[in-house]
Amino acid sequence: MVRLNIAYYWRKSALAQESCIVKQILSIALSLLALAAVPARAVTPDAEAFMAAVQKLAPVLCERRKLRRELVMARVEQDAARERRLRERLQAIARDPETARLDERIEQLHRGLLDSNGRVRDPDDLRVLSAQQLELFARCE
Repeated sequence: MVRLNIAYYWRKSALAQESCIVKQILSIALSLLALAAVPARAVTPDAEAFMAAVQKLAPVLCERRKLRRELVMARVEQDAARERRLRERLQAIARDPETARLDERIEQLHRGLLDSNGRVRDPDDLRVLSAQQLELFARCE
């Protein structure tokens, strides 16, 4: 009878150790999975500055997009008065000093992101910038 009890407790102890090891392995696996799921944002400083400037200008970019759409519709409908009003609103946005300053900054940063062939230098930058553009476009709708 004593032998059975010792064997029972030894098995129970071994199962507890195995269970602990399995829990540790699962914990490590989940941690690695979580790290793999988080996209690495290793972008250049120019790309970070570009993204920040675009983010500041996002409401204005959205407004411009909407006005341009309305302008095309006014042209199609041949509504000259509405077309003139929309052009004036677009010009008013362009005359705003803060908007003009941010537009110029974005243009400078954009040129810095491109190589001599007109392609984005860093593929990670392209991926992150494209994702930001899609997000802004979707938010504007």
